[in-house]
Amino acid sequence: MFQMAPVIIGAQGQRAAFRVQHQGGPPAQGRAKDQRHAGVAAFLGKEDPHLVQLQGGEGLSDLLSSEGIQSDVSSWGDFRSIDAQSVGTLPLRVNLLNLVQSEITGLDAIQHDHRQLISRGSSGQFNILTPDCGRANTEPLKSRCQSQEGGMSGLGEQKAQQATEQLQDGELWLFLTQEGSDPSVPLVFGTNSVGKAAFMLHGSGPKALVSRIDAGHFEQHAAFLETRSYSTSFETDLIDWLRELSPHTVLLNFSEDDIRCDGLTHGQYLAVERLLGEALPQARIASSEAQLSRIRAIKTPEELRRLQQAIDRTITFYDRLLPTLHAGQTERQIQARMNTLAAELGTTPDLGDFGGPLVLINRVGMSHRAPTDTAIEPGDLLILDTALETEGYYSDIARTIYFLKDGEHEPPEREQRVFQAIYGAIDAAFAALKPGVPGYQVDAAARQHLLDRGYPEIQHSTGHQIGRHVHDGGAVLGPLWDGKRRAPRLQADEGMVFTLEPTVLMSPDPSMIVEENVVVTGDGARYLSQRQQHLWTAR
Repeated sequence: MFQMAPVIIGAQGQRAAFRVQHQGGPPAQGRAKDQRHAGVAAFLGKEDPHLVQLQGGEGLSDLLSSEGIQSDVSSWGDFRSIDAQSVGTLPLRVNLLNLVQSEITGLDAIQHDHRQLISRGSSGQFNILTPDCGRANTEPLKSRCQSQEGGMSGLGEQKAQQATEQLQDGELWLFLTQEGSDPSVPLVFGTNSVGKAAFMLHGSGPKALVSRIDAGHFEQHAAFLETRSYSTSFETDLIDWLRELSPHTVLLNFSEDDIRCDGLTHGQYLAVERLLGEALPQARIASSEAQLSRIRAIKTPEELRRLQQAIDRTITFYDRLLPTLHAGQTERQIQARMNTLAAELGTTPDLGDFGGPLVLINRVGMSHRAPTDTAIEPGDLLILDTALETEGYYSDIARTIYFLKDGEHEPPEREQRVFQAIYGAIDAAFAALKPGVPGYQVDAAARQHLLDRGYPEIQHSTGHQIGRHVHDGGAVLGPLWDGKRRAPRLQADEGMVFTLEPTVLMSPDPSMIVEENVVVTGDGARYLSQRQQHLWTAR
């Protein structure tokens, strides 16, 4: 019997989708020429050549011919009639072993339910072999491994799919941007535009309306099912497209509470309100805050990989920094050393939008401030707080160091009590952090732990989310001080990544910040950072 399985082949940034027929039972493990072709080799029932029938879209014939692959064209037809939502029915017979042995780069192969038609909009579970991970993996199409180029496009596909799943029937999510004006665009789509652009999420798939100068890039971008370009009238083309899609609700990126969800400028809001009044007078405008904050918060496996790499790099950073610290160094000198060390690790130390890194001698004052020329003296506490960026994602980890006086071999009891109180407060927050628990309850656990031991109330939230920004918006582990903030009322959910940083700030008395990074799991939380187990010392 014939079994159907789709294959995706990419060459030099191009993609062609086709279906494969082969005789025999289910595909067995075959041996490829090298790891790049492992995916296609998985479709070989034997090592012997198989004749297969490829049904493909535009460019398939040229792609195969350019690699010297012999094919028997039965009925090639007009490829320009094939749209992005279907594979088409154009048959082409090739020797699959020759295909495996070709030098086509960037091969992906997917074994999928043969009853479904492969397309850029398909989803579901399937086995995948990719050239850059070289092993089988079971996960949605949009979550497949990143390309060897390491760009954001694969992640953009994942996040665009994740965002689309947030939509209800009849809803359209409209992103308006120009020169990178909306920070949510690279998060959701993994790219940005130079000219004025509209990106739309809709039940029929992600769409892009871009200027002709940007069109070439977006036509090849895997996150978009359909791309159109305009030459003179952006508004006219957008109105026409909105009328075609005819949603009853249009979500826009504005928010009164969360700056990460407030990417639409006031002027753009006025413009789109006018356009929608003309194109869809019956449509309702609504904020995308709930959807966008969730997309930002729930990290995909690829996002978690990047965050873990940034966190691991930060732990290495501190491990290398600690032996170089000594009394007599100034805050400014230590920051310079941190910059040098980070460069050696291939990154930069900062707090993202907040600058940094923070280098704070306790007796000089505890705040987000620039370093001074004050030198460390024996008996000082030094607080270091930094974030390292990896592939667009940030860690955020703080450490406290005590500088021993002559004759001391460990910190004084008072300083150690403060550290143990903070350590216990982190334990309390960690134990409370579970899916379904609102952020203010997690904050209360840490806050009460410190109050019960006689320390002053924490002057900030116990924790915030990290991701594309050091402070990544959405749910926070914070108090209900004004009774109006939405963020502390939001519930933790699996895949969110938080800092835990309950602090004791009593300058000039002992002040300490220890900050860890954790991910929410199905039944609790898990540390991503290696914890500071004791008050570090230096001389």
